[in-house]
Amino acid sequence: MKNSERIVLIMAGLLLAIPLARASPVAIGDPFLGHSWGNRFAENGWYNGQQVQFDTLVIRLVSGGPFEPPAMRHFGDLGCTRDAESWEVTLSNPDLTIATGDPSNGLLFDFVFEGLPDNPLAFDYLVYGDGELEGSTEILWSGGSNGTFSTLEIVPAPAAALLAAIGLSLVGWVKRHIA
Repeated sequence: MKNSERIVLIMAGLLLAIPLARASPVAIGDPFLGHSWGNRFAENGWYNGQQVQFDTLVIRLVSGGPFEPPAMRHFGDLGCTRDAESWEVTLSNPDLTIATGDPSNGLLFDFVFEGLPDNPLAFDYLVYGDGELEGSTEILWSGGSNGTFSTLEIVPAPAAALLAAIGLSLVGWVKRHIA
């Protein structure tokens, strides 16, 4: 087998090892105003290429905010047969909230923040099922009257280190065998 064929096979193997689909909560519609402001979100449970059941959501403000107690409200089902009314929220402090409920693979809810949506904010969003971390995302609000939500997947440090090691090994191997 030629070196170029080996490289192609290694690259194909690495691509197949990477999950094909990742998801995070999706903002639905425009922010709503009142004494505070908020936005509706849908959590569909898709992480690492598969749909998972989750029973805990942990949200930590990184910047902006704070949450308006209880931070999350108006839970509803997202195409599943589970009862969303079982979900309860604990606001540990103005920057940390934990929502728990019956296992689900789809949920609607509102995030609510104090003040007006003029300033940017960022928060970490962690999804747990049966005590195991299933997915994590950083959610960003751009701020202003035309603000938008966007998400960034949080890559755990061990996974990032492993990917870096694989990449460096591959570069070294290619340099030694092609040069």
